[in-house]
Amino acid sequence: MPETTKKCGRCKDTKDASEFYHHKSRKDGLTGYCKVCHGKACMKWQGRNRDQLRAANRKYYHAHREEMIKRQAAYRDTHQEERAKSRAKYYLVHREELAKKAAEYYRTHRDYYSRYQAKYRAEHREEIAKYRAKYHKDHHEELLKKDRAYYYAHREAILTKADAKRRAAGMKQYKNAKKGTRHAR
Repeated sequence: MPETTKKCGRCKDTKDASEFYHHKSRKDGLTGYCKVCHGKACMKWQGRNRDQLRAANRKYYHAHREEMIKRQAAYRDTHQEERAKSRAKYYLVHREELAKKAAEYYRTHRDYYSRYQAKYRAEHREEIAKYRAKYHKDHHEELLKKDRAYYYAHREAILTKADAKRRAAGMKQYKNAKKGTRHAR
């Protein structure tokens, strides 16, 4: 009858047999180290042999590239919800760090983005105009509410600015009238 407990050769703790990996060639059918110690030993080995491990992984990938691409695509398709939850969780934990990286990336690539956006707008001018017209038609009431809310929140500044523009326009008309011209340009 197999033992239900075993002593780990590393940490020297006596643990349940389920805390050990299976090993066919061992007398009791279990590894000499518990799963925790085995994991620590693997991590330590991987740290010491990082270059060797990368080379082996690269070699395997190139030898089985097509198979791996198919397997990864199948995994992505069958685990979409899990991956979405994982990304959302990661984003919540690292939100500030990700925002800083994005802002820094945008700052260093600002010229690229402005050229790309200008090119896109020029190439898709008609589509953008159609989309905007449809959006304004479909969301007319929401946009009116938003505009009214903004106007009432910033009424003083808007009226002051409009008054300054009227005064400036009036001065232009006055100057043009003095010169003998009829319309301000």
